Amino acid sequence: MSGISYNGFHTQKDFGISIYSRDIDIAKKKVIKQDIPFMNGEYDFSELYGEDCHENRELTYIFNIVADSRVNLNLKKRKLINAFMSAPAGTIYDDLYPGLYFYGKCISCEFSSRQNYGKLSVTFDCHPFMYGIHNEGHDIWDDFSFEEDYAQPVNFKINGVDEISLYNVSSIAVTPTVVCSNKMEVTLDGNTYIFKAGVVKDYRFKLQKGNNELKIKGNGDIRFEFRKEVL
Repeated sequence: MSGISYNGFHTQKDFGISIYSRDIDIAKKKVIKQDIPFMNGEYDFSELYGEDCHENRELTYIFNIVADSRVNLNLKKRKLINAFMSAPAGTIYDDLYPGLYFYGKCISCEFSSRQNYGKLSVTFDCHPFMYGIHNEGHDIWDDFSFEEDYAQPVNFKINGVDEISLYNVSSIAVTPTVVCSNKMEVTLDGNTYIFKAGVVKDYRFKLQKGNNELKIKGNGDIRFEFRKEVL
């Protein structure tokens, strides 16, 4: 039963409509260039902060709508358009991408019909990345991809000094939330960050794509909460 979930409803389960086609746009890179007079070429500032930025992406779904009369067809159309267009920005789950979700909002609906059959085209404006439904380190195997995911611990007990590794499967660097039972010193890429007891998110502290080696000093428990972000 393939469909999408948005604003608390599932298109197939709740409205009985099937997907005729889907167009999942790939987020384009933002190209930031500056032309200087009397200089050959241009300066490219696209990776000024260490990696590329991306534009939003569009998702377009075309749904089949069937009814026993034109009156009921128009009734279904109105219900669907109201459900999509009245919703605020939120999560969009596509059954074709298990374990992931998009984040955005519906920006347009277009409808065409013939007799008792119609097609509704719905377009979403979304963040450039798909997000993992679960934080890294989860053990929900139904949503685990053996092709893309990485099984790893994210909870550690520190007694003095320890070295650990965290693997970021995302397309970009991510900032984890750090949860400590006591004050901890974490060294990553030669930089040391101080995390007080509690829940802390330091946007200077980023896990780069791939493997990250960390040195942790302290006594107590520490947990790193982050989820994958992929194109």
